Amino acid sequence: MSDFCCRTFFLPAVPDPAGLYGAICAAVPPCYLCGQGFSNNCLRFGLEGGLQAELRFYADRCEIWLRHCPPDKAETTAGVYGPLLEELVTRLGRGVKK
Repeated sequence: MSDFCCRTFFLPAVPDPAGLYGAICAAVPPCYLCGQGFSNNCLRFGLEGGLQAELRFYADRCEIWLRHCPPDKAETTAGVYGPLLEELVTRLGRGVKK
């Protein structure tokens, strides 16, 4: 099992984690993405198969980290969840900025 950053993308401003967390939970059916919480400019989500995603927000960017991912599935998993989470943060984050 490994933890790795599967995607980094730039943001004009750091979104409010609480608002973004609520917006993501409302937009994604719970069977696909199960919200686990937010703190210190991070959001954590449980994914299918026991995987976890962590969105780490910095002043100008967001990093998507995947945790508990088997090395033989890392590339496929990153290809599925990286773009999905980037799209959600980019689209939903517009309305919940600080």
